[in-house]
Amino acid sequence: MALSSSNGVTSPPAGGSGRTAGPAEHISGDPNVRPSRVSRRELSEGTLVRPRCGDVEPVRIDPDGSIKTGLPVVSFRYASPPGSAAGAGDPRTCPEAEMSVGASSTLAARDRNALGALLAELRQSAVEFRVTPDGLRCTAPPGVLGPDLLARIRDKRDELLHYLATAGIEATVALSAAQRGLWLHQRLAPRHSAYHIPLDVTLHGAARPLALRQALSNLVGRHEPLRTVYPAGQGRPAAHVLASRAVPLRLVDLTGLPADQRDRVAQALADAESRRAFDLATQPPMRAALLRTGPRQHRLLITRHHIASDGWSLRILAAEFAHTYRAAAAGVPPQLPALPWRYGDFARWQQRTSTAGNDPAVLRWRERLRGARTTVGIVDHRPSGGPPGASAARTLTRRVEPDLVSSIGRSARAADTTIFTLLAAALGLAVSSLTGGRDLVIGTPVSGRVRPETEPIIGTFATVLPLRLKLDPRHSLRTTLRHVHDAVAQALDDQQVPAETLAEALGRRRNGGYDLVFAFQNTPPARLDLADLQVSVNPSAPLAPKYPLAVTATPDAAGLTLLAEYDPDAVPHATVRQLLDRMITVLAGAADLDRAAPATADGPTGATLAGRFTAMVARSPDAVAVTDPDGHLSYQALAAWARRVAAALQAVDVGPDDRVAVLLPHGSPLVAALVGVVLAGAAYVPLDPDDPPARHESILDDAEVQAVLTGRAGRDELAWYPGPVLVLDDLPAAPPGAVPAPARHPDHLAYIVYTSGSTGTPKGVMISQRSLLALFDAAMPDFGFHHRDTWTMTHSAAFDFSAWELWGPLLHGARLVVVPREVARDPARLWQSIEREQVTVYNATPTALHALDAVPAAERAPATALRTVVLGGERCEPARLAPWITALHGAAPGLVNMYGITETTVHVTLRQLTRADAGASGSPIGRPLPGAEVHVLGPDGAPLPAGGDGELLVGGAGLARGYLNRPALTADRFRPHHAGPPDARLYRSGDHVARTDTGDLYFLGRLDRQVKIRGYRVEPDEVAAVLLTHPAVAAAAVVSEQADGRTVLVAYVVPAEAIAAPTPVELRRYLRARLPPYLVPARYLPVQRLPMTRNGKLDRAALHVAPPLGGDDEPSTDTERMVAALWSELLGVPRVGRHDDFFALGGDSLLVARLHARIPAVFGVEVSLRRVYEAFDVASLAELLDRLSTPLDLPDNGTV
Repeated sequence: MALSSSNGVTSPPAGGSGRTAGPAEHISGDPNVRPSRVSRRELSEGTLVRPRCGDVEPVRIDPDGSIKTGLPVVSFRYASPPGSAAGAGDPRTCPEAEMSVGASSTLAARDRNALGALLAELRQSAVEFRVTPDGLRCTAPPGVLGPDLLARIRDKRDELLHYLATAGIEATVALSAAQRGLWLHQRLAPRHSAYHIPLDVTLHGAARPLALRQALSNLVGRHEPLRTVYPAGQGRPAAHVLASRAVPLRLVDLTGLPADQRDRVAQALADAESRRAFDLATQPPMRAALLRTGPRQHRLLITRHHIASDGWSLRILAAEFAHTYRAAAAGVPPQLPALPWRYGDFARWQQRTSTAGNDPAVLRWRERLRGARTTVGIVDHRPSGGPPGASAARTLTRRVEPDLVSSIGRSARAADTTIFTLLAAALGLAVSSLTGGRDLVIGTPVSGRVRPETEPIIGTFATVLPLRLKLDPRHSLRTTLRHVHDAVAQALDDQQVPAETLAEALGRRRNGGYDLVFAFQNTPPARLDLADLQVSVNPSAPLAPKYPLAVTATPDAAGLTLLAEYDPDAVPHATVRQLLDRMITVLAGAADLDRAAPATADGPTGATLAGRFTAMVARSPDAVAVTDPDGHLSYQALAAWARRVAAALQAVDVGPDDRVAVLLPHGSPLVAALVGVVLAGAAYVPLDPDDPPARHESILDDAEVQAVLTGRAGRDELAWYPGPVLVLDDLPAAPPGAVPAPARHPDHLAYIVYTSGSTGTPKGVMISQRSLLALFDAAMPDFGFHHRDTWTMTHSAAFDFSAWELWGPLLHGARLVVVPREVARDPARLWQSIEREQVTVYNATPTALHALDAVPAAERAPATALRTVVLGGERCEPARLAPWITALHGAAPGLVNMYGITETTVHVTLRQLTRADAGASGSPIGRPLPGAEVHVLGPDGAPLPAGGDGELLVGGAGLARGYLNRPALTADRFRPHHAGPPDARLYRSGDHVARTDTGDLYFLGRLDRQVKIRGYRVEPDEVAAVLLTHPAVAAAAVVSEQADGRTVLVAYVVPAEAIAAPTPVELRRYLRARLPPYLVPARYLPVQRLPMTRNGKLDRAALHVAPPLGGDDEPSTDTERMVAALWSELLGVPRVGRHDDFFALGGDSLLVARLHARIPAVFGVEVSLRRVYEAFDVASLAELLDRLSTPLDLPDNGTV
């Protein structure tokens, strides 16, 4: 049976019948066994305390699993033999109490004072005593035992022997450096369980309790640290080796409990025993208990304190314990070789070799660690509510598959280093990728058994060495490995330097000292062979963490396991997850040693969204940051609101690269929420309130967000969501002081927006902060962003154009005007807002800008402040925008068309439109922004010369990380850029472009079936996939068609057999409940079958041979016919049916505004724009208009 020194995780007990168990039976007649019972306090408080003499308290298991009164369980404690010193001193204690100099001392007061003074002096001088058959043996550092001191010791020899015998002390010995550190830790946190080492095994068979006790006693007698106590005198620890070899083995009989409760109670007792604090001043640092859980089944619990034992010692303990048990069970004496050293010999050797201030090893360490810091940027060092490690450690595991492990081994050999070095380098690079740090100190434990005499001794020899890793992202992995290899080799060469000396060299003052520790466990596990007993290991309860974060790599036959044990009060779970994932990413790329490490690309200093926003807050705290209909927010007020959001997110464990969904309408709360997510270190996933709940649910399922931010209106919709739903209006006040900044890095995600997917499921595009910041850095020379600018935000946060609108002003100290959606859809009101707010930068799709031309001149006051209009999101035809080109002629930069794709962070190219463009045809998109690169490739993938047309490929800093949860699609669309720098990629846009002789690009259309509808890139196949989920649809295809210059979708549907064919109205409503409005087709045409080509593929050309767009059924009332005629005029379609969808026929929000403006003149009624917007078909709008135009019957009250 293999043993491990690592701690497992178990569940607390649950369930139970509530009945009282019967009394247990005595299971031994040994005269040294004395009965005791488990007290109520021991179980109900979750601890196993020493039983009071004669205390018999029944306990009970309630149905909820809590342990209370009603269980008279008898247990046994092996006490010292009759007549021994233990228990003879103080009649006020139980016989099993630890021994101290007590009431039986016969020394006179004066003699006791003189002896106490001598003992204090000897302790101060590091003089050790040992009782031998010949008397008293003294050991001291050179020069300490002078003639005068020796004479006083001889004079007090009998008193010293009497004191040692009465106190049960065999020897006083030196402490090692590790023991001094552990003693100090225990003094600072006496109930801390971080340095407990539990061993919990189940014994199947006829266990012999006396043989188990004998085996334990043999260990204690043979290895002095297991029977050493550490009293303090004048603030300094002493080490007293107790004379008694007897080990109290506590027996607890649980067989009186019902079988279904027995294991749960046993687990509760085991958990409590592993956590129960040691009193190192009076109690030996090892204890044992035996739980009887069945006629032939026991659980053996051995708990050691690290001050007496380390991980390597487990092998020795297991081997000697098993040997002695087998010998005792067979009735023969054990045969073990004599130990070459006692542990005290090692402690003295360590003191002699490490106290010299000019020790060359110490000097090398001081030089090596000069200026180093042990903080690595991923640990929260803010004061918490409790002591360090107050929470139990948590763990996270990642598996490395055998093929990758083999590849790692080959890479390590090729670099002439070890797997440990490669793993340590990978961890350092992963940390660097998260934090941006290049000078890291990582602790790594070593056995510390530098002398061969120490190898068979149980004791604490292990120490943690600091590895200083200096990482440069420009270096190849081979070069990085050489640096790490040298750091490891130098550390191992000087590992004999005590930990406290290293701590001093590092300038550490707090216990533990390391943020991050890395261990590589490649030694075979210890084995426990107990003759005819079958032994199985039980996982131990999670104890307090030793370090904020410790990563252990353990190879096995099935590959390699990475286990992270972390303090949840100091390191967020998300950070640990990201760290392990990035470490595996580095390992996966280690096959190519001569490329730069994959996870360490550097960015501009301080280049994070939070950093730049915070800088704006500090520069102009009182400047207006956001304006909406409710008023203004200063930068300081916005930051305070965002910090409140960040604090609430951090309270639910949101951290770097986590994902947070945001479902809020346009306004200042939306801005505060998005900024707050970024301040928390996470990425926001915006949800459009206009989308149906099914669309929200689909995105939330795919994004696996850690939390959702919403308003009170969104709380009901999200009632189904199992994770944290934070209502912005109900967030608690932020804690005093600044919200602790999480570890942030430019490569952390900024946002994820969802675009259309051909499978019917939208795909999330992951944009990093580096990419978003690179966009603004590249655009600055052309736009000259300024803090006196005023920007508009008119687009949905779920549309990637909004990232440009939101962060453009906030990263430059400018003002953001958040335009409500109903205003943005009304050209007249939108123009009034632009003029009233003195907007200088307006962002729009070409369709939206063209709609402003429809605003009557009388209602359109000059927007004198407007200097820049940025176009994006859809194809631009400059000929339609001639008035704007003329109006902005001479402005800087004027009217600008920017081409971009969601996967390339909003914008890639820029073209300032001129009067020459207004008279030309085509869609000019200009040239790439600085830092972006564009390539035009032919069908064979070869670059095309100027004048050619082909597919546009985009590279540079703006590329997305990829598609969330879609590795195959990411690999297909983001291709390696073999001609670029290491790890460079090119994105296949699918866009058809032409390059002129001057290098300018023109957009020609799509090479695939994606189309742009109302500014959104759409996959018609996504709509078809959703249609196929309707039970009455057997097959479906969706294609795009042109109607009056607009793109609309048409669905072809094959009805399912034996089911009534669905009507267009049913299908439209079905899709509207599941898709955004822009994805709902304009027409639904039933067909018997879908046409196929000779190759069995869908013949899309044949699908386009369809009747012209028209009504599914004719309007039936005068109002419906008038509405249909108005729609036909506005939409440019010859026929409109009573259930046709305005948006599906090609309408957009600006055409709705034009429709709204025409209603008073045509129908003689006033109606709000929102109500027109919600009445999506002819019948609904006609019904609304009829209701509004019906006169009210008012009573005739006469005349006055």
